[in-house]
Amino acid sequence: MIVQKVRSEGIAHLSYFIGQGADAAVIDPRRDIDEYLELAARNEMNIKLILETHRNEDYVVGSLELAAATGAKILHGGQQFFKYGGEVKDGQELMVGNLRIKALHTPGHTAESFSYVLYDPSSSSSPIMVFTGDALMVNEVGRTDLMGAEAKERAASDLFDSINNKILPLGPQTIICPAHGAGSVCATQIVEREESTLGIEAMSNPMLRLSRPDFISKKLGESLEISPIFRSMEVWNLEGAKVLGRLPSPQPLSPKEIKHAMVKGAFLLDVRQPYSFAGAHIPGATNLYVDFLPVYSGYVITPDRPIALIAEGHCQLEQAVRYLVRQGYDSFAGYLRVGMDLWSKQGNEIATMDMVTAKDLMAMIKRGDDIIILDVRDKRETAKGGIDEAKILHLGEIQSRLAEVPKNKMIVTYCGSGFRGSCAASLLLRNGYSKVANLHGGYAAWQSYLQSSSR
Repeated sequence: MIVQKVRSEGIAHLSYFIGQGADAAVIDPRRDIDEYLELAARNEMNIKLILETHRNEDYVVGSLELAAATGAKILHGGQQFFKYGGEVKDGQELMVGNLRIKALHTPGHTAESFSYVLYDPSSSSSPIMVFTGDALMVNEVGRTDLMGAEAKERAASDLFDSINNKILPLGPQTIICPAHGAGSVCATQIVEREESTLGIEAMSNPMLRLSRPDFISKKLGESLEISPIFRSMEVWNLEGAKVLGRLPSPQPLSPKEIKHAMVKGAFLLDVRQPYSFAGAHIPGATNLYVDFLPVYSGYVITPDRPIALIAEGHCQLEQAVRYLVRQGYDSFAGYLRVGMDLWSKQGNEIATMDMVTAKDLMAMIKRGDDIIILDVRDKRETAKGGIDEAKILHLGEIQSRLAEVPKNKMIVTYCGSGFRGSCAASLLLRNGYSKVANLHGGYAAWQSYLQSSSR
């Protein structure tokens, strides 16, 4: 028997490869499927079954991609109008080699959410593992706001029942295998530890110690951002995303070809570090560092435009493509060949972006400089504190609320560590703002400066 966890960084997505004998199944596959195929080949197994725990909204599920490559059967809940795959029933049992998988309908996070219980009849009649999707995670439970405000209370009630009446009765020895780890947008309190059992969760998960009224009240009080791309993903994951056949390989473009792509409407995305972008970038480019693409690309890129990439080397380029494809972006105009070196050597126009230190910003505030400080962090971050003089404007709201940001003042953007602040500053520059700076190191640098100054 093999159970292999496959991690997708950025969105902290966890999928699972399960195999026994010559047969294998994959639960919640991502869109770039090469790792599942490699696992199957290495273990001389055939992927026969693909199980979805729920209709995802934070990444494009790779079920159709994997099915096209393997001929595997796709199963998911029937409470949504899926246009692909088949319906799994509550209590239905499936076989992978000699392993038995029992499907449990566990609604709450979404109406059609299912958990899958793994048994090995050769060793025990008790469950070994339960693949809980977004119903139950380590130290957390799933969001209940993705079906709309009007359904939130019902969803919270359903989730309480699913956990307490379906999942926990499987026994304290049962290992939980959730669909997300720490850092996911689908829950805020997931801990770094990925391994847990139902017994550990019953003792340590704060949500599992609440009464039904308190559980529902807690869920109703949650306020989490919803990326604009989530609604597109909802459609793709119901109707079925386009099958790519392989990971896209953007073509290298000369500076002249990059300019032509921009004229034709390509979105110019610079995935380099903020300090690289600040030092030299192509006018009109948006800076979003590669590691932040999985969570924040949906706030700044619309899926209807081809993307022209600027990266530091092929490793960063390939990582950017993987992250973007998982988010549903699969149209690429190409990438800048040789990066900014060739662009500058050919005498093309170069733009820069100011960066200020925490010390610089404090001096501006004390002098009474006419500046606007924009805090572009998420709600859960701003709730813990920020720069007193700042205006809170989430990164995803900048382009829709430009009227609130005057062009005749110096704008200083900041986030937690400087990466999203750079993205925000680049969006302002792209929209005609000329006096823009990013706080180097973000709020972390600001806090460190205040601490060192008080000694």
